[in-house]
Amino acid sequence: MNKQAEVTTEEKELVFQRSMIYRQAEKDLQGAKDGEGEASAKAAHKEARQKWRDATDRVAKKYEVPRCEPP
Repeated sequence: MNKQAEVTTEEKELVFQRSMIYRQAEKDLQGAKDGEGEASAKAAHKEARQKWRDATDRVAKKYEVPRCEPP
C-alpha cells in the first residue's frame, strides 16, 4: 500500500493564516462603500483569495485523489 503523505505543521499554519487573511479581506470588502475604499478592498480581496488558493493547492498536490468517472 502507498503511504499517504503527511501535512506538516508549517503547511497547516500557512493555510490557516491565509484563510484568516482571506476572511478579513471578505469582511473589509463587504464593509467598503462606493468610492476609493471599494477599489482597494477589491484588490486586497483578490490578492488574499489567490494566496489562499496557492497555499491550499500546495498542500493538495501532496495527495493523489482518485478520479471517479460518472456512471
